[in-house]
Amino acid sequence: MFKSALTISTGLLLSFNAQALDLAGTIFGEVEKESGISSELLYAVALTESANGAGKSKVSPSAFAYRTPEGSKYFKTRLEAEAALRIDISKGIKLIDVGMMQINLHYHKQDDPYSLFDPKTNLRVAAKILATALTSTDDITLGIGRYHSWKNKRAINYGRRVLSIYKNLKNI
Repeated sequence: MFKSALTISTGLLLSFNAQALDLAGTIFGEVEKESGISSELLYAVALTESANGAGKSKVSPSAFAYRTPEGSKYFKTRLEAEAALRIDISKGIKLIDVGMMQINLHYHKQDDPYSLFDPKTNLRVAAKILATALTSTDDITLGIGRYHSWKNKRAINYGRRVLSIYKNLKNI
């Protein structure tokens, strides 16, 4: 049931506005082929996690973003993002969400946390986390929500938000 919802692809990140959404040839499309999770669902999670303005009337996931308990930080380059993250890690900050899919370093330890600023790496890690969450329940909303939290109320709220974006993407 959930396999048709999982998909990942490689390519460029994509901005969208009120024009047709085509994720073929992007990293979202590539990861869909690898994971079986739909590219639109992955993109909806990315927008939920790291959306940032990408020009007039556009929004896109932010590859060079991370979040600490102090708030979200957005950078123009990977080098800037890595330098700032090194400082926060050196301060002993534990709860840090990294990259466009906001992978949490405390719950999803990485040998190289800076590699999560690579969009394809970030998306592949996220697809594994999302696949585990989706297969944990028969409730699609709860499954998607468990990408964010395993506490049911938070998970359901998050799942509803992602599904709302997903439905909008499907209707573009």
